[in-house]
Amino acid sequence: MSCPAIPLILRLGALVALVSATAADVHLEEELTHSGVGSRRAGAHKTVRRIFVKGLRQRVETRIEASAAVARQLRDQGRQLQECTILQLDSARVYAVDPVQARYTLQNLPAAHKAGADAQAAAADAGADASREIHFRSRVLEDTLRLHGILCRRVAAELRARHLNPVNGVTVRQNRYLYQAWMAEEFPGLEEIRRFRERQRQTTAYPSLLEGGLAQMGNALEEGDRLAAEVEALAGFPMQSELRVTATATTGRTTPVFTLSRRVLSLSHTPLPDSLFSVSPDLRAEGE
Repeated sequence: MSCPAIPLILRLGALVALVSATAADVHLEEELTHSGVGSRRAGAHKTVRRIFVKGLRQRVETRIEASAAVARQLRDQGRQLQECTILQLDSARVYAVDPVQARYTLQNLPAAHKAGADAQAAAADAGADASREIHFRSRVLEDTLRLHGILCRRVAAELRARHLNPVNGVTVRQNRYLYQAWMAEEFPGLEEIRRFRERQRQTTAYPSLLEGGLAQMGNALEEGDRLAAEVEALAGFPMQSELRVTATATTGRTTPVFTLSRRVLSLSHTPLPDSLFSVSPDLRAEGE
């Protein structure tokens, strides 16, 4: 009577092993290169980020590489050349870690915006800033490319911001944001990233550290809410992207402002230790 149950137990064991193997965590490393502003490339620097996701927790380690002059300028602006952020959605906390000083600060995560609040705020902003016109368009192209073995499709988007004279409505300046990216729609670990981003969006107003794509354009103009629908049409994860910003004056002369390039250096989908998503006991709280 018990013999037929043995194959069933074996199958159940294999199923559990399969689920354990697929329910892994995500680790990716990305590089962002800021060309610097203007013809003198003022403030040019490179940022390397290591991003870890495990369930409802995320760890982001950031390292900025820059010349001595730019590094000093960034520090004067309150920027850290090395920092780490640990985001715990399950406990509604975020830790900002200074690895150089071996200190950390703890904050409670702000509550999520109420339904419709973002749209109302965006509408209020639009009415308050009648001196600016925003035009956005995007498309998904047929080009494909494999990056790290992952099939990606090319997408392009353009945003034009016309700044008008509030008196006569004449265009004073026009900024153009041109974005291109190789977007991945499926790869091991993408589902974990999507779940984390969605849970974060539902539970807190804390800004996402996992966008890395078209959000760069929205953030550049603080137009994230207004572009939400357009961004949804380009769903996916950018493995490589470039944002070019130019400005056109009333004389018709167009000059480059800056270029922001991003590329994923590595990507893995393996179990990560829980300790990675907690503050090390060797660190001291700020003020101690």
